[in-house]
Amino acid sequence: MPRLYSCLATLAALWLAACNPSLNWREVRHHDSPLLALMPCKPEASSRTVRLGGHEVAMNLNSCTTAEATFIVGQASVAAGNESAALDHWRRAALANISVALEPQSVKESSLKISGVPDQQVLLNAIGKRGGGPAVQFNGLWFARHGQLFHAAIYASTVTHDMSEPFFGGLRLQ
Repeated sequence: MPRLYSCLATLAALWLAACNPSLNWREVRHHDSPLLALMPCKPEASSRTVRLGGHEVAMNLNSCTTAEATFIVGQASVAAGNESAALDHWRRAALANISVALEPQSVKESSLKISGVPDQQVLLNAIGKRGGGPAVQFNGLWFARHGQLFHAAIYASTVTHDMSEPFFGGLRLQ
C-alpha cells in the first residue's frame, strides 16, 4: 500500500509540474546505485575523487540546469561506520561552496521526509552566494544506506514548489 501512495504522489507531482514547459521531468537511475531520481532535464554524468570524512572516495554526480536552476544528484561509497562523518563533511562542503557556514542561524532544517529514504536524512534550506555573485537559494538532502552516501540539491535564485516537490518527492531507493 505505501508503494501505491508513492506512485500516486509521483504521478500527481508530474501532472502538476507539466504546467511548466521548462521542467521536463524524467526518471533517471543514478549510476549503478539503487537510487532513482526525477530530473527536470537531461542530466550530464560526471565522476571525481573527493575527500569525505578523512577518506578519498569516488563521487558520482548527475546534474542539469533548466529554468535558471541547477539540479544535482550525487552518490559516493564509504566503509561501514564512516557514513555520519562523511555526510557531515559533504554538508559542510556544499554549504561552503555558497559561502554559508553550517550554523543554526544561517541554515534551516526541513521536516520533509522522502518516502523510501532512511530516517537518517537531513534536508537543509539556505541562502548564500556563489563565487561572490548574486544570492542563491539552496535546498539540499543527504542520507546514507549500507555505506552508500546520497545527496540531492537544487540551486536557484528562488527554489519554487514546482521545482522542489517533484525533485525531492521523486527520489526512491530500490
